Amino acid sequence: MKFAFAAMFVFCAAAVSGFAELDRATELVLKRAKGGDAQSQFYMGMVYAEGSKGAEKDLSKAAAWWGKAAEQNHEMACNLLARAYSLGEGVDKDPKKAFELWQKAAKLNNPQALYNLGVCYVGGFGVEKDVRKGYLTWLDAANLGDEKAQYNIAASLINGQNTKKDPKKGVEILMSSARAEYAPALEALAGFYYQGLYVPMDRRKAVELWTKAAGKGSLVSMQNLAQIYFAGDPDTPRDMAAFARWTAEAAKLGDAQARFNLGLCYEKGDGVERNMQAALECYKLAAEGGLAEAKAKLEKLSASTEQKP
Repeated sequence: MKFAFAAMFVFCAAAVSGFAELDRATELVLKRAKGGDAQSQFYMGMVYAEGSKGAEKDLSKAAAWWGKAAEQNHEMACNLLARAYSLGEGVDKDPKKAFELWQKAAKLNNPQALYNLGVCYVGGFGVEKDVRKGYLTWLDAANLGDEKAQYNIAASLINGQNTKKDPKKGVEILMSSARAEYAPALEALAGFYYQGLYVPMDRRKAVELWTKAAGKGSLVSMQNLAQIYFAGDPDTPRDMAAFARWTAEAAKLGDAQARFNLGLCYEKGDGVERNMQAALECYKLAAEGGLAEAKAKLEKLSASTEQKP
C-alpha cells in the first residue's frame, strides 16, 4: 500500500478571544494596537477579518493590522498575512511575499509556517521548486508536532521518497499524526491495520480508525466502511443499515457510485425504508455524475413505468 504526501496549504486562524461583548472593549484594544502593541494589532486583524466585535468585515484592514504585527515578528500575524498574499485577500496576490512571510514565521519555529513553507518548496510557490528542501522543512515542522508534516514525513519514509526507506519509523510518525486525529493519517493507518502491513493485522482497529476519519470527511474511509459493512467479516458482521449510512455520507460528497448504491438501498429497502422516489433521485444524480449503470437503471425504470397500464 503506497500513499502520497499531502501538499496543500493549511491555514489556522486563532479565534478572537479576550474581548468583552461590548464594542468599548474593542476600542480599548484598538487604542493599544495604535500604540504599537503587536498582540493587539494581531487581534484587530482578526476582528476585521471576521467582521466581529462591532467592526465590519474588511480584509484590507485585516491585512494592514497583521502587517504591523508581522513587522514586530508576531508569528501568527506573519502566518495569516502570508495566507492573505497567497490568496490575494485584502492585498494583491503575491506568492513571493507569502513565501517570505512564512519563512519569517518559520524562523520563529512556528510549526504551521514550517509546514506551509514546505508546501512552497514542493510546489514551487513563490520560490524555486526544491522537493528535498521541502521534505527537510516538513521534518522540522514534524519535530515540532505539526500533524500534517508528520503525515508527509511518514509517507516519505514508508515510500522511500526523498529519503532512505524506513517503514517502521514511518509508521511510528504516522501514528503520531493519527493521534492528533489528522484524517489522512487515520485513513492510511487504518489501511495498514486492515491488511496487516507494517503493523499486526487488526481489522477492528482499522474500522475504528476509518470511522474517525470518515467522521472528519474522508471519502475513502466512508467507501471502505460501506464495503466492510456490506460484505461483513468475522470481526465486523454484515450490517446493511451501517452500509446505507456510510454510503449516504459518501453520496453527500458527490461520489457517483455511492449515489447509485444508495439508490439500490432505497429501491430494495436495504438498510433504509423503501422509497422509490428517493431511489430515482439517487440514480439521477449518479447518472449526472457519468455513471453508465445509473443511466441504464433510469432507462429501465422509465421503460417499466411506461409499460404499466
